[in-house]
Amino acid sequence: SPVKIKAVVDFFGPSDMVKMYQQPAPLVPPAFISSIMGGTPSQLPLLYQQSSPINFIDAQSPPTIILQGGLDFLVSPTQSEAVKNKLNQAGVANQYIFYATGGHGDWDAATLADAFNKIQAFLSVHVP
Repeated sequence: SPVKIKAVVDFFGPSDMVKMYQQPAPLVPPAFISSIMGGTPSQLPLLYQQSSPINFIDAQSPPTIILQGGLDFLVSPTQSEAVKNKLNQAGVANQYIFYATGGHGDWDAATLADAFNKIQAFLSVHVP
């Protein structure tokens, strides 16, 4: 039988590959995205669509906690904000945690401890 995902913990994940290409983060130019994907969004629209988690969010999506650093130069905070907005539109329980001075996971011990505490609290509420 198919696995039913009970919750998602999203650490600054890319969510919309077309936007990653069109509105690149400082350290990820469009040429890098197209090299990973094997072409541009106009050349490979279906691959970009299928590689973008944001396109699969609907009312049946599991509760999701999103953690994002404001100084992430690999995955722009707009990627996480788009996930939060789409989850809200779909009526899915979610929490968006934003660390203004956090990068792409290179967080200090206090920030990591705070993140894991928030994840534990979120999962305790949303995963019976």
